[in-house]
Amino acid sequence: MKKYILETDRMALRQFESSDFDFLFDLNSEPLVMTYINGGKPSTKAEVQRNLELTINFYSQSEHLGLWVAEDKVTREFLGWFSLKPLRGTPEIEIGYRLKKKHWGKGLATEGAGAMVAVAHLKDEVLFSHEDGPFATKSQIWRWSLKTRHLTQVLDGLPQWLEGKVDTNFLATKADQCAVLDRGGNLWFSKSGSKNWKRIATQVSANSAGLIII
Repeated sequence: MKKYILETDRMALRQFESSDFDFLFDLNSEPLVMTYINGGKPSTKAEVQRNLELTINFYSQSEHLGLWVAEDKVTREFLGWFSLKPLRGTPEIEIGYRLKKKHWGKGLATEGAGAMVAVAHLKDEVLFSHEDGPFATKSQIWRWSLKTRHLTQVLDGLPQWLEGKVDTNFLATKADQCAVLDRGGNLWFSKSGSKNWKRIATQVSANSAGLIII
């Protein structure tokens, strides 16, 4: 059974499976798609198989980081993939994507990357949101430690699921202080590096709000 992690307006994202080999090989065989990867050289079947196995094995290490198939939400056509994973050799978290050439210029890259994550930096941590649930109607806040490189879910002071999606434009940090606005109009604030939270306002309009900590 395919494991879907979120949906956007036009796409459904799910975990890769071994049966996705042909889709991935076809994607990596498009010269224009591979231009900025290796100069346009198609991947070999052995390379695709190895990368597919590594991708699938990574799911056992983290449920919320990795590489995900992007499908058309209506037709289930394979569009490409999106990723959220540690950037090799650094403590940073990287958002990535690769789409078939015929789907370029449709705004899918912005739609997919924007739905996956809202990111802000604390002193020693990266704070980000992960959307889930039917049609991505729910969000969780996660904390990535730059020191220990461990990923933990933020629970203290917050409900396990926020009342609405976290908007990328409304996640702000300064030193150990953090503020986040969910799409239910609730404004949350932490003075302890996202370890303890308090709801300080309700019914805040996202259309007129902008977050800045002074």
